[in-house]
Amino acid sequence: MRDYECICLRGNKEDYWIDRKKSGHSGWKEKDSTTGMLYYAYKNLTEDDLTFFESLPYVQMICFEDLPVIAAYHGSHNQQGEKLKLNTD
Repeated sequence: MRDYECICLRGNKEDYWIDRKKSGHSGWKEKDSTTGMLYYAYKNLTEDDLTFFESLPYVQMICFEDLPVIAAYHGSHNQQGEKLKLNTD
C-alpha cells in the first residue's frame, strides 16, 4: 500500500475477527476444519490489523480514467455478505 494504490474491502472474515475482539468469544474450535482457520488467524492478528479491518468499507466505487465507475461490493448492493447467485440480477 505504500507503493501502489490498493482497493481493500471489509468482508465476513474481518467482521468475524472484529466481533470476536468485541465479544471475547465466538465458539471457534482450534482443531475444527471450518472455524480453526478463523481461530488461528485471530491469534496471529495485531491490534493494528484489527483497527485496519474496522476502517475498511464494505463498498468501494472505483474510478479509472476514461472508463465507467465500477462498484465493488463484498456481497451485493443489497446486503453485506449476501451471496450472489448465477443468472440473477
